[in-house]
Amino acid sequence: MLYQIRHETRCRFDSPATYSIHKLRVTPREDAGQRLKRSQIIAPARCSKSHDVWGNTAHLMTLTAPHDEIDVISLSTLETVDAGPQLAAHGGLAPLAFLAETPLTAPDEGLREFAMQHLGGSGSNRLGAVREFLSAVTERVQLAAAPCEGARPAFARGNGASCDQTHVFLAACRAASIPARFVSGYLLSELDHATGHAWADVWLGADYGWISFDVSNARLADGNLVRLAVGRDRLEACSLRGSHQGGGVEAVEERISVTRVRN
Repeated sequence: MLYQIRHETRCRFDSPATYSIHKLRVTPREDAGQRLKRSQIIAPARCSKSHDVWGNTAHLMTLTAPHDEIDVISLSTLETVDAGPQLAAHGGLAPLAFLAETPLTAPDEGLREFAMQHLGGSGSNRLGAVREFLSAVTERVQLAAAPCEGARPAFARGNGASCDQTHVFLAACRAASIPARFVSGYLLSELDHATGHAWADVWLGADYGWISFDVSNARLADGNLVRLAVGRDRLEACSLRGSHQGGGVEAVEERISVTRVRN
């Protein structure tokens, strides 16, 4: 399937900022099941392109004149094939890099016990154990409209956004010594509509490699997901991250539209 994707990001400040710097991760990855045909960034300042340690395409944008709004448009043409949830064997860094805790994925004692209850005895059948664990996560942490605060607050509340359901899943996998990474991207619908989404890749050994799990929907990932970036948590894979001088409170809006070019 060939798609044209338009990702608009608007960042507003409640008073003029004198300086801001932002890292953009809005160019889809070239991973199993998807091939980037072309991409373009339209921004109010020059963007320098690079690849971060996780293999994501990143653009760094700096504004030095006073501004109270930033508009960025990413245009991508992407070919997708439903290759299933299995990715290439390594995909860059050694899997052990994704055992490290981060502030958003550090478990408390209750979350550690939850992880060991479901994953501690998985042994050689880790794929089956992780698949069953998906339902346990979504039952324990209900999907809710909430800010992304991390695994511990979401686990304590019993609800969270899809990014925090994914953080809980990652924290539990790592507590059970299973490497896991955060994935940001788009969930495509039958009506050529797309929404921002988060899910996870889990390393299940050389026999399976990386397997993708759509945590919020408690299922293996499929061809309806477009991968933007990966990292140890949301902050390392989010589409926009930055800082500013002045500007007061920052508010970010995103709009994603998809056009199916051909079957």
